[in-house]
Amino acid sequence: MNQGKRKKILVLDDEIGIRELLAEILSDEGYAVVCAENAEAAWKARMEENLSLVLLDIWMPGLDGLTLLKQWNESGLSDVPVLIMSGHATIDMAVEAMKLGAREVLEKPIATSRLLTAVENTLHRGQASHSSPYIRQENFGKSPAMRQLKKNMLDASAEPLPVLFVGSPDSGIFFFAQFLAPPNKPVVFIDSGIQLEIGFDKLLRKADGGLIIVRHLDFLNAVQQSGLLGLVREAARINTRVAACSTQPPEVFAEKSRFNQKLAEIFSRRVVMMPPLSQCMDDLPEIAALITKSLTAQTDMAGKHLTPQAVNLLCQHNYENDFSELMSVVRSAFMYAEGDKVEADIVQSILDRFSRNSSSRGFSPNIFSMPLREAREMFEREYFRNLVQIVRGNMQQAAEISGLERTYFYRKLKQYKEEG
Repeated sequence: MNQGKRKKILVLDDEIGIRELLAEILSDEGYAVVCAENAEAAWKARMEENLSLVLLDIWMPGLDGLTLLKQWNESGLSDVPVLIMSGHATIDMAVEAMKLGAREVLEKPIATSRLLTAVENTLHRGQASHSSPYIRQENFGKSPAMRQLKKNMLDASAEPLPVLFVGSPDSGIFFFAQFLAPPNKPVVFIDSGIQLEIGFDKLLRKADGGLIIVRHLDFLNAVQQSGLLGLVREAARINTRVAACSTQPPEVFAEKSRFNQKLAEIFSRRVVMMPPLSQCMDDLPEIAALITKSLTAQTDMAGKHLTPQAVNLLCQHNYENDFSELMSVVRSAFMYAEGDKVEADIVQSILDRFSRNSSSRGFSPNIFSMPLREAREMFEREYFRNLVQIVRGNMQQAAEISGLERTYFYRKLKQYKEEG
């Protein structure tokens, strides 16, 4: 193993038997091994040796492994990847280790195959500088919230571990999760837990080495959780990434007896917190550009772009429904715009519609006391009225946007006009 001979690994464990066993296994594979029995010896090795990887035990007399890892980070020594070892690590500890930059948590006793796979994968992935160039080149904005999000995304992209995105469904969680997909690879969404009950071979074939995103981890039942656990394991085997979205952090799952604890542990290893749009309003031009790039990747949207005046209007709006409202406004404006330029007046008409719907949500204070048929008719009437206004009376365009056959569209429109 020529490549292994060039790699030096620090093994830090207070038990001499474990140190010697790990050193023997790694040496047989061609790695150079440095051993340390405590934090002081580890500090010395960290400063004097050209290390490629650290195997770090959590529980040690004196300074524990997590505190040592934190000290290294604070001292600017976070350039060497770290694998945590523990026989009694809790999910909270695993989460803390990952936040401090650890690549993985290995449970003792560590099987030889498990150890070598983790070491090889970590060294093959390299350091955080090998994270996704696709994410690195994107401009997420300059606010502290967006800089932190980008950092977390880059850290997550540097390794194939499953990722948990935590945030409200309106926070852009589904949009940003897609950035973890390798370029030109599919993104497959799991919208319902039922998809995990009927087998996942089709999902894996469809993903084809790309990314699978589970939209609502919170709502999976025991059978669906078991299916997801199997999916995660099989996806890792064929180099397909799995991400899940949740409104709750992994430690909350750990406290729920009904939730699969192994699944909670897996998703606790890499967590990305989604900031609300209110923390990123200064970044709105950059976020709008990201949305535009996503929309124009679709054939029917190619070439369209927001004018500077349109972007300025977007920046001035108060988004009651967070990122999802911004996304809906931009998407609607792109659909309604007849040419490549998405002008300010189109954006303004969309924003006006959203403002009206927010101020008079439900169109009537009595809508929820109406029979469903009457409530549906009220919504349709409002929908047609606003649609025709937005497209400035262009009935052909309105029919296309509504997805209705043109004759049927005219009939419905005439009906609501006659009813006043």
